[in-house]
Amino acid sequence: MRSLRKAAAIMILCFSIIFLAGCGQQKEEQPADPSAKSDEKQTVNVFAAVSLTDALEEIKTNYDQANNTNLVFNLGGSGTLRQQIEEGAECDLFIFAAKNHVDTLEKAGQLAEGTRTDLLTNSLVLIGKAELQGQEGKEAKDILTQEAIQSIALGEPETVPAGQYAEQSLEKLGVLENVRSKINYAKDVRQVLDYVDTGNSDVGAVYKSDSLKLKTGKVLAVFPEDTHDKIVYPMALIKDSKNQEAAKKFAEYLKSEEAKTVFEKHGFNAAK
Repeated sequence: MRSLRKAAAIMILCFSIIFLAGCGQQKEEQPADPSAKSDEKQTVNVFAAVSLTDALEEIKTNYDQANNTNLVFNLGGSGTLRQQIEEGAECDLFIFAAKNHVDTLEKAGQLAEGTRTDLLTNSLVLIGKAELQGQEGKEAKDILTQEAIQSIALGEPETVPAGQYAEQSLEKLGVLENVRSKINYAKDVRQVLDYVDTGNSDVGAVYKSDSLKLKTGKVLAVFPEDTHDKIVYPMALIKDSKNQEAAKKFAEYLKSEEAKTVFEKHGFNAAK
């Protein structure tokens, strides 16, 4: 009788050990489930011309939530952003406001093959401080050469495409050398906008899209398109991007009708 009880106890103990071992094995295998990482957000580092700030921030609000991403924007002058990429800054996708900076990166072999495309276009306008109200409708050349205009804000041409386009226009209009001593150079178009809005500069050259942000200043004139290079915003992926698929998906979205509507709202046109 005792031997039967002892045998039964041993059998129960064995079954208990086997059951516990099986549970332990199941617990160890659970983390290996490939779906465990499905909720992780994909970070996409986007380097973009500062003139795109408002449009991209509006796009980010909807896109991040719908696509489980985290868009991180580095906004500034296109030349400055190009230099950062050349120095190894982590970038997945960029949108510049001029072709020459993209050409430089492409020649250096830093673009993902077949991803370069022209995304948007813009126009260049002359803005003036509030006190210049009434000058609207005059030619840019006639406004710039007035004796009352003592300070002209432009983006630094080496790093700010808007400044580069503005100097091209001033030269084509035949007034660059006459007004050069009056030019105040700024780090980007938003600083030009601020100089004019606060009255620290009489006039300035910015993109049409930026002029929508004026608080007290006015748009006085539009620079003729034949006085400067066509204003185009090229976009491309970086070859060494760590998030190629997520960046490519966002780049495709930026060409969609939904994104186009946002860009147009902020003063841009889709490139043709």
